[in-house]
Amino acid sequence: MESLARTVVIILLVILILGIVAAVLAKKSRKTVKGRIASMAISVFPVLAGGWLMFLDVGIGARALGAAVAAAGVISIWRNSQKKN
Repeated sequence: MESLARTVVIILLVILILGIVAAVLAKKSRKTVKGRIASMAISVFPVLAGGWLMFLDVGIGARALGAAVAAAGVISIWRNSQKKN
């Protein structure tokens, strides 16, 4: 049981870190096309991981965490896809 709890904590920590990375990538402005593409590619992972956690049959806290991470990923993709003038 102890190893299962550690595994769950590691999975949730990775998903939380993905959300933080997506939020940081959304704040930074990318000037080159390569930078924007790389940022958008990295931001896909929080959307997938957060969406997976959001749709699991678990408690409301884990679902809320998944929704927040997925939202951070979507916002990051949206902001990086906007054309900068």
